[in-house]
Amino acid sequence: MITYTPLNTEARNVPLRENLKGLEIHRVRWIGQGMFLKLEPYDILWTICLFPPLFTYTLIFMLRHKVDVIHAHGLVAGSIAGPLSRLFRIRAVISLHGLFEQQSLLRLLSRFVLMQFDSILALSERSKRDVVGVGVPEGKVAIYTHWVDQSLFRPPFDKNDVRSRLGFKKDSFIVLFVGRLVKRKGVEVLLKVAAECPEDVEFVFAGTGRMESEIKKVSERLGNVKLVGKVPVENLVNYYGAVDLVATPPQYDEGFSRVILESLSCGTPVLVARCLADMIDESVGRLVDPDAMHLYRQIMQLYKNRDELEKLAMRARNYAEERYSERNAELIVKTYRGELR
Repeated sequence: MITYTPLNTEARNVPLRENLKGLEIHRVRWIGQGMFLKLEPYDILWTICLFPPLFTYTLIFMLRHKVDVIHAHGLVAGSIAGPLSRLFRIRAVISLHGLFEQQSLLRLLSRFVLMQFDSILALSERSKRDVVGVGVPEGKVAIYTHWVDQSLFRPPFDKNDVRSRLGFKKDSFIVLFVGRLVKRKGVEVLLKVAAECPEDVEFVFAGTGRMESEIKKVSERLGNVKLVGKVPVENLVNYYGAVDLVATPPQYDEGFSRVILESLSCGTPVLVARCLADMIDESVGRLVDPDAMHLYRQIMQLYKNRDELEKLAMRARNYAEERYSERNAELIVKTYRGELR
């Protein structure tokens, strides 16, 4: 795998080359380290900035190694993988992790990139409609579903014990946010909700981002807000297992959230923005309008109806095993072999 060193978190001590259980990772340093969060709102600009180093490294790698299939993730990687697959005459697959913006220029560029691939893997029916809508033949597109390591992400043996070790109060109702701490992910909205909730409804924020300082300030004023920062995966499992509810309220049209898979696999219900409706049903969580008022109402409803919350929690793990297991990799393998249909 060829990728960048972390673009939106601290990149020190991250190895440039690593082997994890047979997966060889090559990381490319980007000279704009620390600038990603500033450039992120400008899709074309940060795409232009990311392209040259990654393209150059990948080209040199392919000249030195035999490659049978190239699999790109996202349109930036696709803009690199597409031309290289044509140059080296090898099969190319692309996975799309979100939805397209509506600007005509971006849609035109998206079509140009996608038409170079043999197979396109979309994460939802909505994403597939987007791809076909920019002019890509429907026969090239298949819907796939991500998965998580469910031997790692699993419910705790003793929830109260995990809560105690993490410093949570036994009787508190805890809402967890995991992800980039930025406004568009819903952090600001959750802080507004926290200000309206009783003190025993606690909001825990795990991650890094430009709103860290604001969360810290709010936590000094509100006793029910806590920032835990970046949490290693092996410990993040404990947070998922210890809380009552995981909230994913993006303020944009997000197409996929890995946090939902991880939370459900740990047996924890989710509160999910309607743009992610393809990922859950009402047996394991609640779909919400991602505004403060609706979030508040849904959180308080589950806070006051613990039996209802418990029913959601009891179904969550089975739901994840049925929909988000490693069996989902079979479709991807078929695209490598040219067996999409």
